Amino acid sequence: MVRQQPADEPARRQALLALQACPVAAIETSRALQRTTPVHGFPFWVCSHAAGEVYYCGWASRRSFGASSWLIQRPDGNVMVDVPRWSAPLARRIRAMGGLARIVLTHRDDVAEHQCWADAFGCERWIHRGDADAAPAAEQILDGQEPIRLAAQLQLVPTPGHTAGSMALLLGDQRSVLFSGDHVWWNREQGVPVCSERYCWWDFSVQIRSLERLQPLDGPGCFRAMATAMLSHPRPSLRLCIRPSTGSVLRMSSCSAKCRRH
Repeated sequence: MVRQQPADEPARRQALLALQACPVAAIETSRALQRTTPVHGFPFWVCSHAAGEVYYCGWASRRSFGASSWLIQRPDGNVMVDVPRWSAPLARRIRAMGGLARIVLTHRDDVAEHQCWADAFGCERWIHRGDADAAPAAEQILDGQEPIRLAAQLQLVPTPGHTAGSMALLLGDQRSVLFSGDHVWWNREQGVPVCSERYCWWDFSVQIRSLERLQPLDGPGCFRAMATAMLSHPRPSLRLCIRPSTGSVLRMSSCSAKCRRH
């Protein structure tokens, strides 16, 4: 997210990366300055966790409405969460980091150019049965509403509501990082998680009930780490928020800019 004109070299670098990440290149600059965009800017490191290193992939796609894509680098195989637009430079960087073992598609909105990435890396794709028609060639289909463990400290949690097949990915058994697609996201102004009825495409009452499925993930002394751009539109921001879970969620009304606590 660009809030002001860059005033120094680090800020210019970040602005150029934001331009590269934007699906519609909606940041104006000169061609000469654009040619100085860092070659290896993405994936952009976000945080370290005992279960894997988390990176933001950039290169957002119009086909997924500018959704953010994430890379988890793990010794047992890297995982891409949702997909960016196809980028050969990004693919080369990811290959140098160990390639891809899996792609997790959290819901139908954010599948983008998944076929290109699957073909390039020969990796399996996971999607829920409720949204499987958005990626009919996916190798792995999750059925039902029970969480499943993909690997050590890596769990898929069905969270229907925003779409019929929405699901979240949980990294780590403690101080977990939650990749929630468009199920819930972090509101920086309010300092709490929020969800949206206006941008719910299936059943908002089910989406609210799905939030309850995430409550057992929070316990005394536990924290949930959410990258603000992991979770919804508008995107992106790279600041990681690690806050004590409060158990409260704000609902973004479809008819008002105000939030109501649930």
